[in-house]
Amino acid sequence: MAQVEQADDEGETALAIAECMAVVLEALPHSSLPSAEQLIWVIDHLLEDDYSLLEAGEKLLESPQYGEQDWQMAARSLQVLLNSEGAPGASRRYQRLRLVGRLQVAYARGGWHERILPMLEREANVCWNYEQLVDALLAAGERERARQWCIQGYAKTVQEARGIAECMREKLHMLALTEGQYDLACAYRAERFFSQPSLAAFSELREAAEQADKWGAVRAAALAFLETGLPPDLGDDAQVLPRWPLPPSELAHLHGTSKPSVQRFPELDLLISIAILEQRHDDVVALYRRLPKTPSWNWDTEKRVAEAVAASHPDIALAIWRAIADGLIAKVQPSAYVEAAGYLRRMRQVYQACQRDDEWQALMVHLRKTHKAKRRLQEVLDNLSGAKLV
Repeated sequence: MAQVEQADDEGETALAIAECMAVVLEALPHSSLPSAEQLIWVIDHLLEDDYSLLEAGEKLLESPQYGEQDWQMAARSLQVLLNSEGAPGASRRYQRLRLVGRLQVAYARGGWHERILPMLEREANVCWNYEQLVDALLAAGERERARQWCIQGYAKTVQEARGIAECMREKLHMLALTEGQYDLACAYRAERFFSQPSLAAFSELREAAEQADKWGAVRAAALAFLETGLPPDLGDDAQVLPRWPLPPSELAHLHGTSKPSVQRFPELDLLISIAILEQRHDDVVALYRRLPKTPSWNWDTEKRVAEAVAASHPDIALAIWRAIADGLIAKVQPSAYVEAAGYLRRMRQVYQACQRDDEWQALMVHLRKTHKAKRRLQEVLDNLSGAKLV
């Protein structure tokens, strides 16, 4: 591992060392070590392997030559190691989690299934193995215990490990869904949207709300939130914020006053994306006109607006593509000229669809005259003018 850390390459050293280690692992079953000690040898080294140098060791652990008694001895060794670790800090939590995972497998293959859940529960608040614990509880049919651990896991990790917390919320959502509690399942989707609004979260919320037959009211509240920044449960005036139709989730008391990730409202970019998704082209244009008129470096929102409204509001699309093309031409780079030609080509398609060919010709004349000193651009314009419309 020290050699890999010091290597100045793109992984070639690690791959070469892994090939050497495969030879060692191939020899191990033929060594004088007892089979149980072979298991312990592989597991110990896998726990230290931060660079996947011993990937072949995983396959070796699947070998039928290692029976229940071998795995029981390995489990005892791992339990001793776990007991000696002590409470880990944040930097060591991942290593302890790996050790717990190995012990869980050893218990299962050693036939000690009754030891798995107690061990996972003891470790849950130590190494945050909430996902493994909840999965094991659900597999054992312990749905209510699983639910309570989801809530506890969320509370423990929501400030420091959002990924784990979101996993717990997702499992609570799935529990509600499988139990037919569609209102509650939708409430979890709403929590995700209000804490981390995105187009994907909006689509998930729509699917859940339609299943709960609450989409009309939920949609109105979601759009109002993107305009005001106020989640529906924080509003008292029904004339300002639509009435919220869903029950509080089992996590509501843990984050009811937490701030959403989006700090600037109205969130016009997301409102535009939703309007495009719902094909509300008039609203797309109205929201686009509300955007701050500041220079854009990538034009992402503008490009999406132009593509969405090219048929319904051609002048908006033409203005956007013209501004992008002018910006590219101003770079005075051959590659930028070629990129600009793509937007000019889209403009030509719209002009011809609207039977406004004279405006297209006037634009070509203007560009040729304005940039007559740019030979490479003139070549691009010649190709654009002479090409057949596809």
